[in-house]
Amino acid sequence: FTMSASPSGVSVMQGKSRTTALSTQATSGASQAVGLSVSGLPTGATASFSPAAIQSGQGSTMTISTTPSTPAGTYTVNVKGTGTSTSYYMSMSLTVSAHNDFSLASNPNSLNVLQGQSGTTTISSAVTNGSGQTVSLTASGLPSGATASFSPSSLAVGASSTMTIRTSPSTPGGDDYAVYVTATGLTATHSTVISLGVDPAPIGIGVVNPPPIGIGVDARPSYLMAATDGGIFNFEM
Repeated sequence: FTMSASPSGVSVMQGKSRTTALSTQATSGASQAVGLSVSGLPTGATASFSPAAIQSGQGSTMTISTTPSTPAGTYTVNVKGTGTSTSYYMSMSLTVSAHNDFSLASNPNSLNVLQGQSGTTTISSAVTNGSGQTVSLTASGLPSGATASFSPSSLAVGASSTMTIRTSPSTPGGDDYAVYVTATGLTATHSTVISLGVDPAPIGIGVVNPPPIGIGVDARPSYLMAATDGGIFNFEM
């Protein structure tokens, strides 16, 4: 019998798996049982067959799985079919490519914002393995009334983005909000945490028309009180 594979070469990324279809053809005599095995795999890579034992003339699916530590490179993998009366050897190429990965960070990683105000931080990314990729940025964990925006909202790994967190006058005060920034790419997803503190907006009191300085002047100053929601109260003393 003979054996063939389709495709005859397999390309796989570190930590991923790929399949190829094996087929056998009886060349003479009767059909025979054939057991399948493989050798020449790189470190951390494994191969499995479904099914692992066939009759000549039948086929099987071979799955090659790698780990993140499997060395990148091109290898020659030998597939053996062991029959009851003869054996057949077949070579195929295996190419392992580096897993594209990145890191994510924020500077500063903590913000204190007044109610109704905004603050910014820089989100930076860097390639840690393989090559760069485009990632999209999202935020979660914001308190009620707060929003986050990114400029830009998607970027090539290695670049940075400015994140703006805006609060409203009704955003609850607190100093322990954990805001998660997530960068989602084609082969990896990472997050960084920003500690957000929301401080109450101050209440301002100022003299609108102070009284003139003099003797016998009967004048009462009036004052303005500015509330945190933007309202203004006018009163006299």
